[in-house]
Amino acid sequence: MSFESLQDTANDYEKLLNSNEEYDVIIYADSDNREIHAHSLVLSTRSQYFPQHSLRNRLRKKMKNLVLKY
Repeated sequence: MSFESLQDTANDYEKLLNSNEEYDVIIYADSDNREIHAHSLVLSTRSQYFPQHSLRNRLRKKMKNLVLKY
């Protein structure tokens, strides 16, 4: 994969983060309860913390959004 392709992918992720649209996870990240809106598909794919199957299945079965407090 070329550097340009990697940069395009990074730019697309940044647009997704900044768009604040169609997120399905809310993360409260600090003592001020600052909200970070995220996408379960991205979290499942890019993070070792969120197992793919359990995060996506919890969202499908129980709720529209998943709220995580840190």
